[in-house]
Amino acid sequence: MELFLQFTVLFIIIAFTASTYFKIYSLRHKVSCNTVMLATMVFSTMNGLIIGTILALTQSFSVNCILSMIVGLCTGIILGATFNLMTTVEGIMGGVMGGLMGAMLGTMLDFSYIYFLALTLLFILGGVTVCLIKLINQEAHTISNVESFPAKNLYLKKLTLGIAFSGLALFSGVLVATSHPVENDIPEVESHEHH
Repeated sequence: MELFLQFTVLFIIIAFTASTYFKIYSLRHKVSCNTVMLATMVFSTMNGLIIGTILALTQSFSVNCILSMIVGLCTGIILGATFNLMTTVEGIMGGVMGGLMGAMLGTMLDFSYIYFLALTLLFILGGVTVCLIKLINQEAHTISNVESFPAKNLYLKKLTLGIAFSGLALFSGVLVATSHPVENDIPEVESHEHH
């Protein structure tokens, strides 16, 4: 049940990210670097945070960190590569930060709160997705169009698909291979008396 829920959450965040990616990709010559940086930071951080939170149901902390950073990094690279190196670096660092925060948060919460928090974060991500798409549409009408470069477009499509599929394959393989229910008990620290 938990594995099904985790893959469902993964596909929901992929849908939100893809809708923003296609909007940015189609209008990337009309939007500013700040807008793409904002989208890259939001999605890489939130995707890592959400996945790290929900993976705590079946993964150890170490595996959870790796998996959630994979999701955050892939998101950041895919969205950032649509614009320039600065937006890509923003996405990479946001993915690392979100993945680590999600793993820590999921480990600290009781299992009953993990479901609620993951659902709340998904609703927030959905609302932010709508706002970002509106922002991109507004900005695209105010900035002049720049000529498109067909060779770069083909390279960008190949890069994006390669990262998306390799990240999804890596994530799925590690998740399926290491899934097992985990006890969420934090060991008590032994107290030493000093004489």
